[in-house]
Amino acid sequence: GRVAVWHTYAMATGKRSVGEFGTQVARILSEAYREQGVTLKTIEARSGVNYSTVSRMLAGAKVIPLDEFVALCRALNLHPLDVL
Repeated sequence: GRVAVWHTYAMATGKRSVGEFGTQVARILSEAYREQGVTLKTIEARSGVNYSTVSRMLAGAKVIPLDEFVALCRALNLHPLDVL
């Protein structure tokens, strides 16, 4: 089925699906980003994560690795456990 095809593609290309959980985390971080009125460049400066990568993560288009998740939470003054 589709999952098997995607899994094979992901393994071959190194790409992973964001998934439902990842989409929800991205939505929460994105809402905090918009509510705070900060720029992607500000988040980049605070987190050390490139603004283009931040943009893709907040849009749910890129998987958020754990270390970058923690950095983004800190940049947005959020506790990681509150986001999860």
